[in-house]
Amino acid sequence: MTAGDTKTEIEEGVELVYEGSIIRKSFGIPEIVQLSLMMGGNIASGVIAAWLYDRLKDREVALEIGGEEVEVDEESIQTKLDEFQE
Repeated sequence: MTAGDTKTEIEEGVELVYEGSIIRKSFGIPEIVQLSLMMGGNIASGVIAAWLYDRLKDREVALEIGGEEVEVDEESIQTKLDEFQE
C-alpha cells in the first residue's frame, strides 16, 4: 500500500486518505499510521466523529488531530473536529 493510494469515502464530501505508516524495529514501539481527513462543505462533524470512533473504540490506539492527542470518545473527537471547521 502506498501513501495517497488508499481512500475511504465516509459519506459524500468526506474522505479518509492513507498517508503512510512508520514501523520501528524496536521491541514494544507501536506502528504509526498517518491518515488525512478531507471534508468539504458543511459536513456534520458528529457523523465523522461517530464513524471514526466506531472504528477505533475496541483498539489500543492513541489519536492525534491537528498534532494534539485526543481521547478516543465521540464527544472529544467531535469537539476537536469542530475546531477545524470554524
